[in-house]
Amino acid sequence: LWNSFIMTGKVGAFLHMIRDTVPDLHERFESIRPWLLTPLENEALADVYAGLAVSSFSNEILATNVSRLAVLQGSEFDWMDLGEPARVFELYRRAEIQALEESCRSGGCALESGARG
Repeated sequence: LWNSFIMTGKVGAFLHMIRDTVPDLHERFESIRPWLLTPLENEALADVYAGLAVSSFSNEILATNVSRLAVLQGSEFDWMDLGEPARVFELYRRAEIQALEESCRSGGCALESGARG
């Protein structure tokens, strides 16, 4: 099993796991809700993060809530670490090429032979 750490789920489900497992952490973030989307948001968030101890989402939340999680087998997935802007642009370029190739297969190709790539 290769853990790609791709997670999908409802935000509420993740928040419930955090609340049930690390209630103090959940409460710290809930306490700044009135300041979200206001000019004081950045300051409120900075205060919360400044007071947090180092923790591990995987170990503290996920590993203690295995009965609330599922693992799905997937195939034909491509992986690209999008941590750098250049990688995002590369993914976009790949998607454009794929769209052109699909257009060519359906007979709507405007590219000349050898112009791809």
